[in-house]
Amino acid sequence: MLNLRLGSGKIQEILHEKSLDILKNTGVVFNYPPALDLLKSRGAKIDGKTAFFPESLVLECLKTCPSQFTLSGVNGKNNAVFGKKDDFLVLPNLGPVFIQELDGTRRPGEMEDYINITRLSQNSPLVDVVGSCPIDVANADPETKFLQMIHQSARYSDKPIMCSTSTPVSMDRQMELMELIHGGPGIMKEKVITGTSLSPLSPLAYSEDAAYALMAFAGKGQMAIIAMAPMSGISAPVSITGTSLLINVEFLAGMVLAQCAGPGAPVVYATTASAGNMRSATYVTGIPDTTLLNNFAAQMGQYYSVPSRSVGSATDAKMPDMQAGYEAMQNLILIGLSGTSAVYETLGTLDALMSISYEKFMIDLELIDRTKQIIQGVDESMEKIYAREIEEIGSTGTFLTMPSTLKACRERWSPDLSDWWTYDHWLKKGSPELLKTAGDRYREILGRPKERFLDESREKAVREYIRKISS
Repeated sequence: MLNLRLGSGKIQEILHEKSLDILKNTGVVFNYPPALDLLKSRGAKIDGKTAFFPESLVLECLKTCPSQFTLSGVNGKNNAVFGKKDDFLVLPNLGPVFIQELDGTRRPGEMEDYINITRLSQNSPLVDVVGSCPIDVANADPETKFLQMIHQSARYSDKPIMCSTSTPVSMDRQMELMELIHGGPGIMKEKVITGTSLSPLSPLAYSEDAAYALMAFAGKGQMAIIAMAPMSGISAPVSITGTSLLINVEFLAGMVLAQCAGPGAPVVYATTASAGNMRSATYVTGIPDTTLLNNFAAQMGQYYSVPSRSVGSATDAKMPDMQAGYEAMQNLILIGLSGTSAVYETLGTLDALMSISYEKFMIDLELIDRTKQIIQGVDESMEKIYAREIEEIGSTGTFLTMPSTLKACRERWSPDLSDWWTYDHWLKKGSPELLKTAGDRYREILGRPKERFLDESREKAVREYIRKISS
């Protein structure tokens, strides 16, 4: 497997040591008193809302973090293994608000869009996890919105389902609903069936909701993805290494809280960090610095032997155009080469993660597939050198009809959307543009009969649970 490492190799150790100093002497704010009480009981010093972490507590908690774990689907057929060394998972987006149409208009996402995205994700073998909030749903009851999302995820996919970080009450309800979907209370004691993604308040603070999420999910042995999201030069130092240091401190603080709440609970070292646009002091995803920040975060996850998650094919382009293509591939290919365990913000995202394009969703699947092929690297076995075939053909033959070529030709990668035919063949097909091909593909998939995955008894239980909350 190809792997690209940044820095001298010593930088990870330097960031780790500096992080321990900052945790001990500067501390991290937690705006949730039970979190402070728990940390104090484990040896942290508390001053107001700030927790100061002794080195021994950090190192002790790192030892209980699993380096690999399985996130289970409801029927066990499409489980997702975090922490594999030779591949990365594709997770759902988190937080886009709009659907971007090809005519330039955009509209708020609706529940039907959520269902569409779930069905497209289920259809692709490249997508490993559903749920979360791949598109916000403007036409849903805010009281039950996240429950309805989980319900639709379970109806139209048998892949693992993520919850969403929101209010404490909402997160408790989401976990209760996930237990119903998986068969009833107590299932979380047996396996990891869900998780959530949360972000600190950079610099060096955790909100009540984020701290509660860490304690609630980890306390039940479920996945906590700790996604640091500072902007270099705005809410973090202006350099890549300085921002990486801040990211590392925030991760370690959250990791300690999670392990104090549930020793052995799976945590993921994640980031949505960016290098701020210094012209406008705004968030951008297409700048090369952001790609490097994601790469550093993935490699710090490897340093601590915990799975990592990074932003994938994100872009600041407003439409699925050439800018969207080169920024998406810039981010995705380097993250793939970094050895990250999972990517998100990868399926159709535009406009600094604000919008989703169905056409780009399909194009991104091909970009993911290309990246997975590239990071597999080269088969160096003697069998694949084909020295005997070269000697046999010499300078006067062709390899096209060789048995080895005929045997392997169907294994060679080919695109799902890109046009590799000749110019004349392209003209005969009506000169189709890539966006039209992508549009035709997603519409064909969504035009198929809707396959359902929840059995009748669990469907009834889920509906009744949501109805009681709504009434």
